[in-house]
Amino acid sequence: MRGYLDQMFRDSGGIGRMMLAAAFLAALSQPALSEWQREVGPHGVRRAWIDREAPVLGLPCVVRLQFSATGDGGTARDRGRGMLALAFSIAPVAPLKGFDFDYFEGPDAPAKGKKLMSVTIHKDGQRTTHWLAADGWRSADVADGFVFGVADRLRGNPASGRLGKILAEMMRDAQHVEVAVVDGRHPATVLSATFSLADGKNALRELTAGR
Repeated sequence: MRGYLDQMFRDSGGIGRMMLAAAFLAALSQPALSEWQREVGPHGVRRAWIDREAPVLGLPCVVRLQFSATGDGGTARDRGRGMLALAFSIAPVAPLKGFDFDYFEGPDAPAKGKKLMSVTIHKDGQRTTHWLAADGWRSADVADGFVFGVADRLRGNPASGRLGKILAEMMRDAQHVEVAVVDGRHPATVLSATFSLADGKNALRELTAGR
């Protein structure tokens, strides 16, 4: 799969690019989703994430869905200081000409406070969609990457709040989750990716349990 990516970005011929894109999308028609990973980093920051290669706006990208948590809100030391965050990242973004990333970037971004990110949880043929207001920034870790993020302060119960409820629903035998971001200037343009939850429930439970 990585060979498709390398050749796609080296090829400069229009016809060759179209053929490679078609081959890439065909290979992803039944995508092999990566496994969920988890770690506890410095200062007790807990992370659970999944990476995969996926077509975004018809172009090959690497996408990540990540949840991070600090504290658990359940002790006097942590109470009111814990945080739970969701991050949806995409790279590379330079080829995605149809989406206005600047609309989301910075503290005074036009997207501030607008619910343009959706998290759709699929379970047994049913789906539930949650809309969130996301901030955006250029990734400091991945070349030409962009991150859409949402954060909640924990107040005594990791399962409370917007993200806590989303996580709890994901852990109740859901099969997969789709994350999408609508372009605030051009609503018909949507970035989206779907992630498997088949092996993610333990990692997410440990994240919310403070381990």
